Amino acid sequence: WERDTIGYHGDDGYLYCERGTGIKFGPLYTTDETVGCGINYYDKEIFFTKNGINLGTACKNKFDGEMIPMCGMESSNESVIANFGEKPFVFDIENYAK
Repeated sequence: WERDTIGYHGDDGYLYCERGTGIKFGPLYTTDETVGCGINYYDKEIFFTKNGINLGTACKNKFDGEMIPMCGMESSNESVIANFGEKPFVFDIENYAK
């Protein structure tokens, strides 16, 4: 992990925020679960969700420009479905934004 990168690992639940060593952050996740990453521009926070539950702030004040989403997987037969708002989110973003 390098400058301007943030990651939440499913295999150990660790958060990597601009450094190569992770910190315990959230529960593990695996197949058929929904993991989300949200940006709160007002409070300058990045947060993750799992199956519609907000896991809390992952990083604060770590962005001030373009954000590029990425997803990494461990084996060649894995897949991801990305939702950038064209369908309703599992997490209730409308209620969160109030």
